Amino acid sequence: MKIAFAVAALALMTCPAMAQDMVTPPAAEAPNTTAFAPGQVWTLKDPAFAGARLIVDKVEMLGEQHIVHISLTDVPPGVSQLSTFAHLPFSEDAVRQSVDALAQLDGQPYPGFAAGYAQWQAAKGGVFTVPVPDVIGLLNAALHAPPPDGQRG
Repeated sequence: MKIAFAVAALALMTCPAMAQDMVTPPAAEAPNTTAFAPGQVWTLKDPAFAGARLIVDKVEMLGEQHIVHISLTDVPPGVSQLSTFAHLPFSEDAVRQSVDALAQLDGQPYPGFAAGYAQWQAAKGGVFTVPVPDVIGLLNAALHAPPPDGQRG
């Protein structure tokens, strides 16, 4: 329960911003276009995430910003306590900073994505604006944090 709560809480909060072949997605050519599309499967730049796959499950506009809803699978055991994240909402720039190579164009949405997306919508959740590896680091820190005084997970 503690793990699920921590992941849900962090996935819903808004993080502050931090600082042409198919290696990285090109910049969008027009304000309402994006380099990302559902079904794309990407590898991550961070060598600690070798073998992990970022699945683009949905892309939508939120105000003036493209939101890229992803699932993350095959996260190496040394990187995270969890090997899969069913739904994480990111700004397009954060995903662009995170991905390395397009591995597949016809991937399927991760099975748990729809439920996570529905929870995010119901909660009017935020969007991560930092690279994917940074968010996984934040989630890991929350998973390993002691419970608040007087509470047990």
